[in-house]
Amino acid sequence: MFCISKIKQLNFFEQVSEFKNMVTKQPVGFIKLLADNFDINTFIPNSFKEHYYSDLGRNREYELSSILSSLLIMQIFHIPTTALLNLFLVFSTEIREFCGFYKSIPDESFFSRFKTTFESDIADLFNSMVPKVIGICEDINNLLPADSPYKNLNSILIYDTSGLKPRVKENNPKTLASEINKQKAYSKIINDKNFNPYAAAYKNMPKYSQANPNIRLDFVNGHFGYFYKFGLLTNGWSIPLSIKFFEEDFYKSIAKELSTSKNLRNKSIFMIMLL
Repeated sequence: MFCISKIKQLNFFEQVSEFKNMVTKQPVGFIKLLADNFDINTFIPNSFKEHYYSDLGRNREYELSSILSSLLIMQIFHIPTTALLNLFLVFSTEIREFCGFYKSIPDESFFSRFKTTFESDIADLFNSMVPKVIGICEDINNLLPADSPYKNLNSILIYDTSGLKPRVKENNPKTLASEINKQKAYSKIINDKNFNPYAAAYKNMPKYSQANPNIRLDFVNGHFGYFYKFGLLTNGWSIPLSIKFFEEDFYKSIAKELSTSKNLRNKSIFMIMLL
C-alpha cells in the first residue's frame, strides 16, 4: 500500500504501523495520502447536513465537511486544544487546503460551539462509518493466507470498558489529600486503630463531579478517579466499531431494558456490561 522505506515489502498490519509513523515522519505526505483516499462527505448523514445548514436559517460561512476535516486532523495529530488547531490552520497551507478553508478559517470559539451543538450528530457520523469498516476488514481477511495468525479475527467481537479522566476539581490530587488529612485528624480524635483514614476519605468523596454528573467516581485503568466512563466494542484486530458513553440517558435506557425484558439471561448480560 505505502511505506516510508521504498524497498521493504509490508503486510497489512505492518502497513498500519507504518501509517502511524507517517504522521510524525512525513506529515505532509500523510495529509496528501488522506486526501487521495478518504472523502468524509460520503459518510456524513443527511440528518447532520440538515441540522447544520438549517441551524441558523441562512447560508453557513464554512462547509460542514471543512469543519469535520479539521476536527479529524486535530485527532490524528493529537492537537490538544481548539486554540492550537486554529494556529495550525493559520500557518499550514497543506492543512487549510485539505480542509477546504480557502477564504478564511473559523476561530477557536466556533469549534467549541460546534462540538457542543452537534455532539449527537458527530456520533451518528462515526456510526455511519462502521458498515464500511466492517466491509474493509472482511475484504482484508479474505486476502490473508489460511495459516495467518490474523485470519478470521475480524469476526470476533471484544467488549471492554474504560474512561476519560477530565480536568475537574475532584481529580486534583489536592482535593483527595485534603480529605485524607481530615480523616487522619478525625482518627486521632476517636483513637480507633481499626479506622482507615484512606478508605474513609474515598468513601466520603462525592460520587460524581459537580461540573458534570456523568463524570463519576470509579476505578478505571488501575486507579480511582473521576471518569467519564464508556464501553468500547472492537473486533479481533482491535479496530473500534462502537463507543458508548455511560451517561444519564444510557443508564435510563438500560434500566428500561431490564424492566421490560422477560429473558433472565439477557438481564445478566446487561448487568455484566455495566461492571
